[in-house]
Amino acid sequence: MASHCHGNRDGRDNDTNCVEAPANERAPENTPEVSNGQRAEEVLLFMTLNSDDATSREVPHSKTEIPETMSALAQAEHEGLGHREVLHLSDPDWDKNRDGSHSPGASTYADTLGQEASQRVTWWESDETLSPGQVKIEGKVYTLGTGDIKSLTTDRQALLAAQEGWLMTLTTLGMAESYANEVINALLKDKNGDPKALSSGAGATNELIQFAMVMYRAELGELNVSGIVFSGHHWNGTREEKAGWGIWGDQVGGDYNDMSDFFSLLDVHNLKPVFPKAYGQVKSVQLAACNTHALGLEDTPDGLMTQWDRKAQGMEAGDSVTTNEFLQGTFENIETATYWDGVLAPLAHNGAETNGEYALDAMRYEKGEDPAKADAAWADARHDTKGIARSKLNDQGELEDIDLEEGKNSTYRGTRPGLGYGTASPTAREKGWKKGLRKTDTHYHDREDLADWRHQVGDKAAVELLADQTLEVDVRCITANDFGYEATDEVQFVATAGKKLEKTQDMNAGDTRRIEVPMAALVPIGKHITLRLTELDYEWSTDDHLLETTLDPLAVHEGKTPARAASTKANGYALDVLGFV
Repeated sequence: MASHCHGNRDGRDNDTNCVEAPANERAPENTPEVSNGQRAEEVLLFMTLNSDDATSREVPHSKTEIPETMSALAQAEHEGLGHREVLHLSDPDWDKNRDGSHSPGASTYADTLGQEASQRVTWWESDETLSPGQVKIEGKVYTLGTGDIKSLTTDRQALLAAQEGWLMTLTTLGMAESYANEVINALLKDKNGDPKALSSGAGATNELIQFAMVMYRAELGELNVSGIVFSGHHWNGTREEKAGWGIWGDQVGGDYNDMSDFFSLLDVHNLKPVFPKAYGQVKSVQLAACNTHALGLEDTPDGLMTQWDRKAQGMEAGDSVTTNEFLQGTFENIETATYWDGVLAPLAHNGAETNGEYALDAMRYEKGEDPAKADAAWADARHDTKGIARSKLNDQGELEDIDLEEGKNSTYRGTRPGLGYGTASPTAREKGWKKGLRKTDTHYHDREDLADWRHQVGDKAAVELLADQTLEVDVRCITANDFGYEATDEVQFVATAGKKLEKTQDMNAGDTRRIEVPMAALVPIGKHITLRLTELDYEWSTDDHLLETTLDPLAVHEGKTPARAASTKANGYALDVLGFV
């Protein structure tokens, strides 16, 4: 059966008008708004790759870097710089049991995907029958990974299976299929449209899926991802030839380097055209990993490539790309950045204050009213003597390293009640506080005092508010015999990635069927839901999907955005979202 088209990028037909916020609710410049006029939630996306208790070298990120950064954002709000929350993205924590085995602990899936959405997918950590990079959806196993970076598959059928796995997983989690296909084009197809392997390892596909879903929410306007942190291990290309362009984690209870759990910064770069609004939100980036001055990337006639890929293809050397050039080329509105230059960065337990200090200074730099004071704080990084680098835009608008002071006058200390003073403070040393502003190494899930600075998907808000409401949708049959459809074909209406609600039968050309969709049956991703029309023999095949539309139910309830959708190919159907009854 021929494949079907699914409308435009925004999940609505081209005749539907975008909704503008009322004039009296206009946000400051570059601050996105969601479709019902509410301000997008501002987050610092903090990705960690070796966040576990399974190794004995350190206390994990979830007990160090994350609560430290939350504390720094609490201090920023105390200084009048606004509210920003940490959105943690990672593998699940691995807890060491008494018998020496390990079991998955707290995860970030509910925070990045939403509680209900995250439960639709079984990840490999919680199912011993699955290998890293595999998931299970409604009892069927799908593969997301294409190997680790030292053994990437070139098998065409395996690569096509990975494309199917990505489509299934993303749409199951609530991403509109039009966007999901663009993600696949960016990550799993080459410039000619042929299948290719991911740049990331199979064990990092859960982080990559979460990253794509977060940026999708930002693209829809729910989030303002104003900053990003990438934290983990990193070698430059001279020490580990195939590991320069990404960050990786530990094997659970084992080896320092898990090349399967390799998160590629090149994959991050390649997703930029899919989520241009989201990437344009980013003002600050921290590479919290060793030797991130050397990413092993080159600018070639075929675009940004790793040195290894370029050599493997027999191409001549391209122009080497610096870390600052990579960051500015990926996040075009970036203002500040920090990374580690030619040194081993401290592990999470000892280096967490660096994360917090940067998060606080970045907000001071972006939102402070005294530019000279912000510049002084920016140049006085506490860890500069260990090789930390900081950069900001120069007069030509280019991201450029700055000269740092010796850190003796660091302003990283807490004045908000309940916070520590920061380890650079003489008072902190005198009182024996060695934990920066966080004061204690306690898992951030258990830090009620910092809960206001932890971002969680508010995926139940619209459902709870409209729980007793019913959404009316018209399904229109235009030309039911296109693409081989018979006039009596049966189709069904699917809401929110696989929840089957009602079906329409025996629709002929010109027929309209009104379907009532109870809000209590819907599970949005963030503030949005996706409604999809599919054939009755629905098995998550791309060919079965007829059309879809993405909408904000709160906005529809307020009469602001009635949604319509029609395939750009004449496959015979259209959707009209009428409103609530």
